[in-house]
Amino acid sequence: MLGICLGAQLIAHVLGADVKPHSHKEIGWFPIYLCNEAAKHPIIANLNSNILAFHWHGDRFEIPNTSLRLFSSDGCDNQAFVYDNTVLGLQFHLEINEATVKKIVEACEYELQPGLYVQDKEKILHKAQSMHMQDTVSKLLDNWISI
Repeated sequence: MLGICLGAQLIAHVLGADVKPHSHKEIGWFPIYLCNEAAKHPIIANLNSNILAFHWHGDRFEIPNTSLRLFSSDGCDNQAFVYDNTVLGLQFHLEINEATVKKIVEACEYELQPGLYVQDKEKILHKAQSMHMQDTVSKLLDNWISI
């Protein structure tokens, strides 16, 4: 099972972890960093230790018991987890493309209030033009399926 953003939050909740509003929103293109405890896990094989990912969330989850935290960011310590090698939760978006980013910004532009981890519309859309997440998401999912 794969949960992305709200999906990861719902999975974390079902697995008994707390999910609650974060002290701030994280919206835009921010790096995620591989956690030390995950460095040798096969799910992250051949991935960079830091990845520029798209974020659009104001909540955060705790890592469920017996799960492994995979990534963190400066704006949110818990960005991804794997549970029993069969459940993957991603707070960030690797599945995104330029067209989808444009649609999200159009529908949710009201959320782009100034904040430490909130980029403005122009920066988000400009960066979306050069981001190609398909290779990264493909590697991650291929690794996961191979386990």
